[in-house]
Amino acid sequence: MNSKTPNQWDVFISFASEDREAVARPLATLLNELGVSVWFDETELKLGDSLRLKVDEGLASCRYGVVILSGCFFGKHFPERELNGLAQRESDGQKVILPVWYGIDEKDVRAASPPLADRIAAKWEQGLHVVATTVLEVVRPDIAEKLRKQAESVALLPRVRVGSELGGIVGSCHALLCLNDDPDSEEVPLVSGFLGELEDWGDIWDDIGPGGRVEANARMQDQIGELEEAGWSVFGRRERRRVRAGETNLPCEVAVVAVVKGEPECVFQIGDSISVVREEGKT
Repeated sequence: MNSKTPNQWDVFISFASEDREAVARPLATLLNELGVSVWFDETELKLGDSLRLKVDEGLASCRYGVVILSGCFFGKHFPERELNGLAQRESDGQKVILPVWYGIDEKDVRAASPPLADRIAAKWEQGLHVVATTVLEVVRPDIAEKLRKQAESVALLPRVRVGSELGGIVGSCHALLCLNDDPDSEEVPLVSGFLGELEDWGDIWDDIGPGGRVEANARMQDQIGELEEAGWSVFGRRERRRVRAGETNLPCEVAVVAVVKGEPECVFQIGDSISVVREEGKT
């Protein structure tokens, strides 16, 4: 039984079914990871539920509605019904509808709904993390401010396939942040061994010279291959952050490396943790 009471959901996500995998599910997943309470049909609808009743309950209980406007959205019964329900909530001048444009532009929106075309919208082409952060600023400014104060951010971790790319991330870094989404896996010795060697290479990078770095890159290339054969993917980036040392905050170069099970669509770093977005049915 749902324990949420009226206006306890931060957002209701309205979308056309065709946009579920590409937009709605990744956005709902990341917003949840950021601490936003999300009404999303996959997580809220259970066997035997009345679809109309549960959707109406979600529309009435949300503070905001994130509406994913696309070529598939307009003209479909349920998405437009949800949009109308959210629009009725705005009759007293309160902002409820937060539009996200996916694969369309202002001309397309104006042709389908002139009032919606005049609203500032998040654009999916800017990237999932940009859209999620934009929504967060409106829906939960307290969380956005907390993240800023903690110097945390939402950042996309690129896939790393080449040893020299990994060497560029860990080489001469001041610290290594190792992240893993399946620490209880039976392949944990393989993963922990790989991350341990990365830390060693980072520690000695300035002392081994060009020849040693070529050897290190080759070794990292072999290890990436071993991990991929075992069903793992490597993601990473380098960031600059301030780290407390005694009474002083010193700027440091930090290597962020995530070893993730399977072939996810994308991996996001949220502070010192990760959010992994996978296609439905894939591990």
